[in-house]
Amino acid sequence: MKHLLFFSIGSHIPEARFYARLSEHLCAAGYRITLVTLSRKEYLELQGGQVPVVWMRDELHRTQHQPIEVSEELARLRQQYQLSSLRRLWSSDLSSTRLSTEAMEHKTIVAFQTWERLLKELTPDVVISDFGGELLRRTLPRVAREQGIQNIYLDWSPIQGTFGMHANEVNRWDHLRVEDAPLTVEAQSEIDSYLANIRQKRLSPVSFWTPEINSSRVKRLLTDGWRELVTERNMHDQYTPLLWFREYLSRVMKLPKVRRWYSEPQLNEPYFFFPLHHALDSQLTVRAPAFYRQEYFIDWIARALPDGYTLYVKEHPRFIARYGLDVYTRLANTPRVRLISPYHHPHDLIKQARAIVTINSTAGFEALLYHKPVVVCGPVSYRGHGATIDVEDINNLPARLDEAIASPPPTWKIDRFLWSMMQASYPGKFYDFSTENVATFAASIMRKLTERAPECEDVPAVCL
Repeated sequence: MKHLLFFSIGSHIPEARFYARLSEHLCAAGYRITLVTLSRKEYLELQGGQVPVVWMRDELHRTQHQPIEVSEELARLRQQYQLSSLRRLWSSDLSSTRLSTEAMEHKTIVAFQTWERLLKELTPDVVISDFGGELLRRTLPRVAREQGIQNIYLDWSPIQGTFGMHANEVNRWDHLRVEDAPLTVEAQSEIDSYLANIRQKRLSPVSFWTPEINSSRVKRLLTDGWRELVTERNMHDQYTPLLWFREYLSRVMKLPKVRRWYSEPQLNEPYFFFPLHHALDSQLTVRAPAFYRQEYFIDWIARALPDGYTLYVKEHPRFIARYGLDVYTRLANTPRVRLISPYHHPHDLIKQARAIVTINSTAGFEALLYHKPVVVCGPVSYRGHGATIDVEDINNLPARLDEAIASPPPTWKIDRFLWSMMQASYPGKFYDFSTENVATFAASIMRKLTERAPECEDVPAVCL
Protein backbone atom coordinates (compact mmCIF):
# COMPACT_ATOMS: atom_id res chain seq x y z
CA MET A 1 0.00 0.00 0.00
CA LYS A 2 1.57 3.27 -1.17
CA HIS A 3 1.54 6.11 1.36
CA LEU A 4 0.93 9.59 -0.10
CA LEU A 5 1.52 12.84 1.76
CA PHE A 6 -0.34 15.92 0.52
CA PHE A 7 0.89 19.32 1.70
CA SER A 8 -1.37 22.40 1.81
CA ILE A 9 0.05 25.87 2.44
CA GLY A 10 -2.78 28.35 2.94
CA SER A 11 -6.34 28.88 4.09
CA HIS A 12 -7.40 31.43 1.46
CA ILE A 13 -7.17 28.70 -1.19
CA PRO A 14 -9.05 25.53 -0.18
CA GLU A 15 -6.12 23.21 -0.92
CA ALA A 16 -6.52 20.91 2.07
CA ARG A 17 -10.26 20.46 1.53
CA PHE A 18 -9.65 19.62 -2.12
CA TYR A 19 -6.89 17.15 -1.19
CA ALA A 20 -9.21 15.57 1.38
CA ARG A 21 -11.81 14.97 -1.33
CA LEU A 22 -9.15 13.47 -3.58
CA SER A 23 -8.03 11.26 -0.72
CA GLU A 24 -11.45 9.63 -0.48
CA HIS A 25 -11.02 8.27 -4.01
CA LEU A 26 -7.37 7.38 -3.50
CA CYS A 27 -8.08 5.53 -0.25
CA ALA A 28 -10.80 3.53 -2.00
CA ALA A 29 -8.17 2.55 -4.57
CA GLY A 30 -5.85 1.22 -1.86
CA TYR A 31 -3.63 4.21 -1.10
CA ARG A 32 -2.85 5.46 2.38
CA ILE A 33 -2.99 9.24 2.79
CA THR A 34 -1.67 11.80 5.26
CA LEU A 35 -2.60 15.44 4.85
CA VAL A 36 -0.32 18.17 6.22
CA THR A 37 -1.82 21.66 6.32
CA LEU A 38 -0.51 25.00 7.51
CA SER A 39 -4.03 26.38 7.94
CA ARG A 40 -5.58 26.02 11.38
CA LYS A 41 -9.03 26.55 9.86
CA GLU A 42 -8.64 23.64 7.45
CA TYR A 43 -7.00 21.52 10.14
CA LEU A 44 -9.98 21.98 12.47
CA GLU A 45 -12.46 21.31 9.65
CA LEU A 46 -10.79 18.07 8.54
CA GLN A 47 -9.78 16.70 11.92
CA GLY A 48 -11.49 13.42 12.71
CA GLY A 49 -12.24 12.65 9.08
CA GLN A 50 -11.21 9.70 6.98
CA VAL A 51 -7.75 11.14 6.30
CA PRO A 52 -5.24 11.79 9.13
CA VAL A 53 -4.42 15.51 9.27
CA VAL A 54 -1.23 17.05 10.66
CA TRP A 55 -1.10 20.74 11.54
CA MET A 56 2.21 22.05 10.22
CA ARG A 57 2.18 25.12 12.46
CA ASP A 58 2.18 22.86 15.52
CA GLU A 59 5.10 20.88 14.08
CA LEU A 60 7.03 24.11 13.41
CA HIS A 61 6.46 25.20 17.01
CA ARG A 62 7.87 21.89 18.25
CA THR A 63 11.03 22.53 16.26
CA GLN A 64 11.33 26.16 17.37
CA HIS A 65 11.34 25.12 21.01
CA GLN A 66 14.51 23.06 20.46
CA PRO A 67 17.93 24.74 20.83
CA ILE A 68 19.44 25.66 17.45
CA GLU A 69 23.10 26.42 16.76
CA VAL A 70 22.48 28.68 13.78
CA SER A 71 25.94 28.83 12.16
CA GLU A 72 26.53 25.08 12.46
CA GLU A 73 23.07 24.26 11.16
CA LEU A 74 23.37 26.60 8.19
CA ALA A 75 26.65 24.95 7.27
CA ARG A 76 25.07 21.48 7.55
CA LEU A 77 22.16 22.42 5.31
CA ARG A 78 24.44 23.86 2.64
CA GLN A 79 26.55 20.72 2.60
CA GLN A 80 23.81 18.10 2.97
CA TYR A 81 21.50 19.61 0.37
CA GLN A 82 24.26 20.94 -1.91
CA LEU A 83 23.04 24.52 -1.58
CA SER A 84 25.76 27.06 -2.24
CA SER A 85 23.33 29.81 -1.19
CA LEU A 86 20.39 29.45 1.16
CA ARG A 87 19.37 32.99 0.26
CA ARG A 88 18.41 31.78 -3.24
CA LEU A 89 16.05 29.36 -1.58
CA TRP A 90 14.28 31.73 0.79
CA SER A 91 14.31 34.86 -1.36
CA SER A 92 11.20 33.63 -3.21
CA ASP A 93 9.23 33.57 0.06
CA LEU A 94 7.09 36.72 0.38
CA SER A 95 8.03 37.13 4.04
CA SER A 96 11.64 37.76 2.95
CA THR A 97 10.58 41.24 1.79
CA ARG A 98 9.76 42.15 5.41
CA LEU A 99 11.99 39.99 7.62
CA SER A 100 15.69 40.39 8.29
CA THR A 101 18.36 38.03 6.94
CA GLU A 102 18.79 36.55 10.42
CA ALA A 103 15.05 35.89 10.72
CA MET A 104 14.91 34.21 7.29
CA GLU A 105 17.93 32.05 8.11
CA HIS A 106 16.24 30.89 11.30
CA LYS A 107 12.99 30.28 9.41
CA THR A 108 14.88 28.20 6.84
CA ILE A 109 16.53 26.07 9.51
CA VAL A 110 13.20 25.45 11.23
CA ALA A 111 11.55 24.48 7.91
CA PHE A 112 14.26 21.96 7.03
CA GLN A 113 14.43 20.46 10.52
CA THR A 114 10.65 20.13 10.73
CA TRP A 115 10.36 18.35 7.39
CA GLU A 116 13.31 16.09 8.23
CA ARG A 117 11.65 14.96 11.43
CA LEU A 118 8.11 14.79 10.05
CA LEU A 119 8.98 12.73 6.97
CA LYS A 120 10.94 10.28 9.08
CA GLU A 121 7.96 9.92 11.44
CA LEU A 122 5.33 9.56 8.69
CA THR A 123 7.47 7.60 6.19
CA PRO A 124 5.51 8.49 3.03
CA ASP A 125 6.40 7.00 -0.35
CA VAL A 126 5.36 10.12 -2.28
CA VAL A 127 4.93 13.78 -1.32
CA ILE A 128 2.51 15.88 -3.39
CA SER A 129 2.22 19.66 -3.30
CA ASP A 130 1.23 22.64 -5.42
CA PHE A 131 4.11 24.57 -6.92
CA GLY A 132 4.93 27.89 -5.25
CA GLY A 133 7.64 30.15 -3.90
CA GLU A 134 6.85 29.67 -0.19
CA LEU A 135 9.78 28.38 1.85
CA LEU A 136 7.85 25.36 3.15
CA ARG A 137 6.94 24.33 -0.40
CA ARG A 138 10.55 24.66 -1.56
CA THR A 139 12.17 22.81 1.34
CA LEU A 140 9.77 19.85 1.29
CA PRO A 141 10.88 18.30 -2.04
CA ARG A 142 14.55 18.72 -1.14
CA VAL A 143 14.13 16.86 2.14
CA ALA A 144 12.00 14.24 0.39
CA ARG A 145 14.65 13.69 -2.28
CA GLU A 146 17.35 13.40 0.40
CA GLN A 147 15.30 10.69 2.13
CA GLY A 148 14.59 8.82 -1.10
CA ILE A 149 10.93 9.87 -1.31
CA GLN A 150 9.32 10.63 -4.65
CA ASN A 151 8.17 14.23 -5.14
CA ILE A 152 5.33 15.41 -7.39
CA TYR A 153 4.42 19.03 -8.07
CA LEU A 154 0.82 19.72 -9.07
CA ASP A 155 1.14 22.59 -11.52
CA TRP A 156 -0.40 24.67 -14.26
CA SER A 157 -1.15 23.18 -17.66
CA PRO A 158 -1.88 25.41 -20.65
CA ILE A 159 -4.55 23.01 -21.92
CA GLN A 160 -8.02 23.83 -20.63
CA GLY A 161 -9.53 21.35 -18.18
CA THR A 162 -6.17 19.75 -17.38
CA PHE A 163 -3.21 20.13 -15.04
CA GLY A 164 0.47 19.24 -15.04
CA MET A 165 2.54 16.97 -12.81
CA HIS A 166 6.32 16.96 -12.68
CA ALA A 167 9.21 16.60 -10.25
CA ASN A 168 11.20 19.80 -10.88
CA GLU A 169 10.73 23.47 -10.04
CA VAL A 170 11.22 24.79 -13.57
CA ASN A 171 8.05 23.16 -14.99
CA ARG A 172 10.01 20.88 -17.29
CA TRP A 173 7.72 18.07 -18.44
CA ASP A 174 10.11 15.12 -18.67
CA HIS A 175 7.32 12.90 -19.99
CA LEU A 176 6.48 15.25 -22.91
CA ARG A 177 7.54 13.82 -26.27
CA VAL A 178 7.21 15.87 -29.46
CA GLU A 179 7.95 14.12 -32.75
CA ASP A 180 9.54 16.05 -35.59
CA ALA A 181 6.86 15.27 -38.16
CA PRO A 182 3.47 16.68 -39.19
CA LEU A 183 0.36 15.37 -37.48
CA THR A 184 -1.84 12.65 -38.85
CA VAL A 185 -5.11 13.74 -40.43
CA GLU A 186 -7.05 12.70 -37.33
CA ALA A 187 -4.74 14.50 -34.91
CA GLN A 188 -4.70 17.63 -37.10
CA SER A 189 -8.50 17.65 -37.11
CA GLU A 190 -8.48 17.43 -33.31
CA ILE A 191 -6.10 20.39 -33.04
CA ASP A 192 -8.02 22.46 -35.59
CA SER A 193 -11.22 21.95 -33.62
CA TYR A 194 -9.51 22.83 -30.33
CA LEU A 195 -7.98 26.00 -31.75
CA ALA A 196 -11.25 27.14 -33.32
CA ASN A 197 -13.03 26.69 -29.99
CA ILE A 198 -10.28 28.47 -28.02
CA ARG A 199 -10.11 31.42 -30.40
CA GLN A 200 -13.86 31.82 -30.33
CA LYS A 201 -13.93 31.85 -26.52
CA ARG A 202 -10.61 33.73 -26.19
CA LEU A 203 -9.40 30.85 -24.04
CA SER A 204 -11.18 32.11 -20.92
CA PRO A 205 -12.85 35.26 -19.61
CA VAL A 206 -10.33 37.83 -18.38
CA SER A 207 -10.96 39.49 -15.03
CA PHE A 208 -9.69 43.08 -14.95
CA TRP A 209 -8.79 44.70 -11.63
CA THR A 210 -10.68 47.91 -10.91
CA PRO A 211 -10.20 50.36 -8.00
CA GLU A 212 -13.82 50.41 -6.82
CA ILE A 213 -14.51 49.63 -3.18
CA ASN A 214 -17.60 47.46 -3.43
CA SER A 215 -19.52 45.11 -1.17
CA SER A 216 -17.64 42.00 -2.33
CA ARG A 217 -14.28 43.53 -1.46
CA VAL A 218 -15.48 44.73 1.93
CA LYS A 219 -16.86 41.25 2.59
CA ARG A 220 -13.54 39.71 1.57
CA LEU A 221 -11.60 42.02 3.89
CA LEU A 222 -13.89 41.22 6.83
CA THR A 223 -13.88 37.48 6.11
CA ASP A 224 -10.12 37.34 5.65
CA GLY A 225 -9.58 39.53 8.70
CA TRP A 226 -11.69 37.23 10.88
CA ARG A 227 -9.96 34.16 9.50
CA GLU A 228 -6.42 35.46 9.98
CA LEU A 229 -6.87 37.24 13.32
CA VAL A 230 -9.31 34.86 15.02
CA THR A 231 -9.22 31.46 13.33
CA GLU A 232 -5.61 31.42 12.19
CA ARG A 233 -4.54 33.59 15.15
CA ASN A 234 -2.29 35.77 13.00
CA MET A 235 0.10 32.87 12.39
CA HIS A 236 0.78 33.53 8.70
CA ASP A 237 3.70 35.80 7.88
CA GLN A 238 3.13 35.88 4.11
CA TYR A 239 -0.41 37.18 3.82
CA THR A 240 -2.39 39.30 6.24
CA PRO A 241 -5.52 41.43 5.79
CA LEU A 242 -3.52 44.50 6.81
CA LEU A 243 -0.98 43.92 4.05
CA TRP A 244 -3.77 43.27 1.55
CA PHE A 245 -5.55 46.48 2.58
CA ARG A 246 -2.37 48.58 2.44
CA GLU A 247 -1.54 47.24 -1.00
CA TYR A 248 -5.09 47.86 -2.20
CA LEU A 249 -5.01 51.50 -1.04
CA SER A 250 -1.62 51.94 -2.67
CA ARG A 251 -2.96 50.70 -5.99
CA VAL A 252 -6.02 52.96 -5.76
CA MET A 253 -3.80 55.96 -5.13
CA LYS A 254 -1.30 55.10 -7.89
CA LEU A 255 -3.80 54.28 -10.64
CA PRO A 256 -4.69 57.91 -11.62
CA LYS A 257 -0.98 58.68 -12.04
CA VAL A 258 -0.27 55.47 -13.91
CA ARG A 259 -3.16 56.02 -16.32
CA ARG A 260 -1.40 59.09 -17.67
CA TRP A 261 1.26 56.80 -19.15
CA TYR A 262 -1.16 54.34 -20.75
CA SER A 263 -1.32 54.27 -24.55
CA GLU A 264 -3.77 52.77 -26.98
CA PRO A 265 -2.66 50.30 -29.67
CA GLN A 266 -1.96 52.01 -32.98
CA LEU A 267 -3.54 50.64 -36.16
CA ASN A 268 -1.02 49.22 -38.64
CA GLU A 269 1.92 49.79 -36.27
CA PRO A 270 4.28 46.77 -36.35
CA TYR A 271 5.04 45.68 -32.81
CA PHE A 272 6.34 42.95 -30.55
CA PHE A 273 4.26 42.22 -27.45
CA PHE A 274 5.76 41.66 -23.99
CA PRO A 275 3.39 40.68 -21.12
CA LEU A 276 4.53 41.85 -17.69
CA HIS A 277 4.70 39.45 -14.76
CA HIS A 278 3.85 40.44 -11.24
CA ALA A 279 7.29 40.91 -9.68
CA LEU A 280 6.59 38.55 -6.75
CA ASP A 281 5.16 35.77 -8.93
CA SER A 282 7.01 32.49 -8.37
CA GLN A 283 7.30 32.24 -12.17
CA LEU A 284 9.99 34.88 -11.68
CA THR A 285 11.21 34.47 -8.11
CA VAL A 286 11.71 30.68 -8.42
CA ARG A 287 11.91 29.87 -12.11
CA ALA A 288 13.51 32.98 -13.61
CA PRO A 289 15.00 35.17 -10.84
CA ALA A 290 17.46 36.80 -13.24
CA PHE A 291 14.50 38.63 -14.82
CA TYR A 292 13.13 39.96 -11.53
CA ARG A 293 13.58 43.61 -12.56
CA GLN A 294 11.63 43.40 -15.79
CA GLU A 295 11.91 47.11 -16.54
CA TYR A 296 15.63 46.70 -17.23
CA PHE A 297 15.03 43.66 -19.42
CA ILE A 298 12.42 45.62 -21.36
CA ASP A 299 15.03 48.28 -22.05
CA TRP A 300 17.24 45.60 -23.62
CA ILE A 301 14.36 44.21 -25.69
CA ALA A 302 13.60 47.70 -27.00
CA ARG A 303 17.24 48.23 -28.03
CA ALA A 304 17.30 44.78 -29.66
CA LEU A 305 14.19 45.37 -31.80
CA PRO A 306 14.51 45.45 -35.59
CA ASP A 307 14.16 48.94 -37.06
CA GLY A 308 10.60 50.10 -37.53
CA TYR A 309 9.16 48.06 -34.66
CA THR A 310 7.70 49.11 -31.30
CA LEU A 311 7.49 47.06 -28.11
CA TYR A 312 4.01 46.89 -26.58
CA VAL A 313 4.13 46.21 -22.85
CA LYS A 314 1.03 45.43 -20.81
CA GLU A 315 0.38 44.64 -17.17
CA HIS A 316 -1.41 41.47 -16.15
CA PRO A 317 -5.18 42.20 -15.91
CA ARG A 318 -5.22 41.26 -12.21
CA PHE A 319 -2.02 43.08 -11.25
CA ILE A 320 -2.81 46.57 -12.48
CA ALA A 321 -0.95 49.34 -10.60
CA ARG A 322 1.07 46.79 -8.59
CA TYR A 323 4.47 48.16 -9.58
CA GLY A 324 6.33 51.12 -8.12
CA LEU A 325 5.92 54.48 -9.81
CA ASP A 326 9.60 54.36 -10.74
CA VAL A 327 8.90 51.30 -12.90
CA TYR A 328 6.08 53.04 -14.78
CA THR A 329 8.20 56.15 -15.21
CA ARG A 330 11.05 54.13 -16.66
CA LEU A 331 8.75 52.25 -19.06
CA ALA A 332 7.08 55.46 -20.21
CA ASN A 333 10.47 57.05 -20.93
CA THR A 334 12.08 54.10 -22.71
CA PRO A 335 12.35 54.74 -26.46
CA ARG A 336 10.26 52.47 -28.71
CA VAL A 337 8.25 51.15 -25.75
CA ARG A 338 4.52 51.75 -25.48
CA LEU A 339 2.79 50.93 -22.16
CA ILE A 340 -0.60 49.70 -23.34
CA SER A 341 -3.70 50.12 -21.22
CA PRO A 342 -4.15 46.83 -19.32
CA TYR A 343 -7.89 46.89 -19.94
CA HIS A 344 -7.35 45.55 -23.45
CA HIS A 345 -7.89 41.83 -23.79
CA PRO A 346 -4.45 40.20 -24.19
CA HIS A 347 -5.67 38.07 -27.10
CA ASP A 348 -6.44 41.20 -29.10
CA LEU A 349 -2.83 42.31 -28.69
CA ILE A 350 -1.52 38.83 -29.47
CA LYS A 351 -3.51 38.57 -32.70
CA GLN A 352 -2.14 41.85 -34.08
CA ALA A 353 1.46 41.40 -32.88
CA ARG A 354 4.22 40.38 -35.27
CA ALA A 355 5.72 38.28 -32.44
CA ILE A 356 5.58 37.82 -28.67
CA VAL A 357 8.55 38.07 -26.33
CA THR A 358 8.09 36.41 -22.96
CA ILE A 359 10.05 35.22 -19.97
CA ASN A 360 7.75 32.30 -19.14
CA SER A 361 4.24 33.77 -19.21
CA THR A 362 1.07 31.89 -20.08
CA ALA A 363 0.62 34.55 -22.76
CA GLY A 364 3.44 32.87 -24.66
CA PHE A 365 1.46 29.66 -24.91
CA GLU A 366 -1.69 31.57 -25.80
CA ALA A 367 0.24 33.17 -28.66
CA LEU A 368 1.00 29.69 -30.01
CA LEU A 369 -2.75 29.10 -30.19
CA TYR A 370 -2.80 31.89 -32.78
CA HIS A 371 0.29 30.49 -34.55
CA LYS A 372 2.33 33.54 -33.61
CA PRO A 373 6.14 33.51 -33.30
CA VAL A 374 7.08 33.32 -29.62
CA VAL A 375 10.53 34.29 -28.34
CA VAL A 376 11.06 32.58 -24.97
CA CYS A 377 13.75 33.84 -22.58
CA GLY A 378 13.10 31.81 -19.41
CA PRO A 379 12.32 28.22 -18.37
CA VAL A 380 8.79 27.07 -19.15
CA SER A 381 7.06 23.90 -20.29
CA TYR A 382 6.48 25.05 -23.87
CA ARG A 383 10.08 25.92 -24.80
CA GLY A 384 12.57 23.55 -26.37
CA HIS A 385 10.16 21.59 -28.58
CA GLY A 386 10.51 23.35 -31.92
CA ALA A 387 7.41 25.52 -31.55
CA THR A 388 9.18 28.55 -30.08
CA ILE A 389 12.31 30.60 -30.65
CA ASP A 390 14.37 29.99 -27.54
CA VAL A 391 16.95 32.42 -26.17
CA GLU A 392 19.85 30.51 -24.62
CA ASP A 393 22.13 33.55 -24.31
CA ILE A 394 20.47 36.90 -23.63
CA ASN A 395 23.20 38.58 -25.68
CA ASN A 396 21.75 36.80 -28.72
CA LEU A 397 18.31 38.35 -28.25
CA PRO A 398 18.63 40.67 -31.31
CA ALA A 399 19.25 37.67 -33.57
CA ARG A 400 16.32 35.77 -32.08
CA LEU A 401 14.00 38.75 -32.65
CA ASP A 402 15.16 38.92 -36.27
CA GLU A 403 14.49 35.20 -36.56
CA ALA A 404 10.94 35.66 -35.26
CA ILE A 405 10.23 37.93 -38.22
CA ALA A 406 12.30 36.28 -40.96
CA SER A 407 11.99 32.55 -40.23
CA PRO A 408 9.50 31.70 -37.45
CA PRO A 409 8.70 28.05 -36.62
CA PRO A 410 6.37 26.51 -39.23
CA THR A 411 2.73 26.10 -38.32
CA TRP A 412 2.92 22.32 -38.45
CA LYS A 413 5.55 22.30 -35.69
CA ILE A 414 3.35 24.46 -33.49
CA ASP A 415 0.37 22.17 -34.09
CA ARG A 416 2.48 19.08 -33.40
CA PHE A 417 3.61 20.58 -30.09
CA LEU A 418 0.08 21.62 -29.09
CA TRP A 419 -1.23 18.13 -29.80
CA SER A 420 1.65 16.57 -27.83
CA MET A 421 0.96 18.91 -24.91
CA MET A 422 -2.68 17.80 -24.94
CA GLN A 423 -1.57 14.17 -24.69
CA ALA A 424 0.89 14.91 -21.87
CA SER A 425 -1.56 16.91 -19.72
CA TYR A 426 -3.63 15.22 -17.04
CA PRO A 427 -7.44 15.60 -16.94
CA GLY A 428 -8.79 17.53 -13.96
CA LYS A 429 -9.32 21.07 -12.65
CA PHE A 430 -7.83 22.53 -9.50
CA TYR A 431 -10.32 23.24 -6.69
CA ASP A 432 -13.37 22.07 -8.63
CA PHE A 433 -15.22 20.08 -5.96
CA SER A 434 -17.72 18.41 -8.29
CA THR A 435 -17.84 14.65 -7.84
CA GLU A 436 -16.94 14.04 -11.47
CA ASN A 437 -13.90 16.32 -11.43
CA VAL A 438 -12.56 15.01 -8.10
CA ALA A 439 -12.80 11.45 -9.42
CA THR A 440 -11.06 12.47 -12.66
CA PHE A 441 -8.32 14.33 -10.78
CA ALA A 442 -7.71 11.38 -8.48
CA ALA A 443 -7.54 9.01 -11.46
CA SER A 444 -4.90 11.26 -13.04
CA ILE A 445 -2.77 11.11 -9.89
CA MET A 446 -3.04 7.32 -9.85
CA ARG A 447 -2.00 7.25 -13.51
CA LYS A 448 1.04 9.38 -12.71
CA LEU A 449 2.02 7.13 -9.83
CA THR A 450 1.94 4.05 -12.06
CA GLU A 451 3.95 5.64 -14.88
CA ARG A 452 7.65 4.97 -15.01
CA ALA A 453 9.33 7.83 -13.18
CA PRO A 454 12.06 9.62 -15.17
CA GLU A 455 15.60 9.58 -13.91
CA CYS A 456 16.03 11.91 -10.94
CA GLU A 457 17.58 15.16 -12.05
CA ASP A 458 19.21 17.85 -9.99
CA VAL A 459 17.29 21.07 -9.75
CA PRO A 460 19.06 23.62 -12.00
CA ALA A 461 21.40 25.88 -10.06
CA VAL A 462 19.37 28.96 -10.97
CA CYS A 463 16.57 27.61 -8.80
CA LEU A 464 18.66 26.74 -5.77
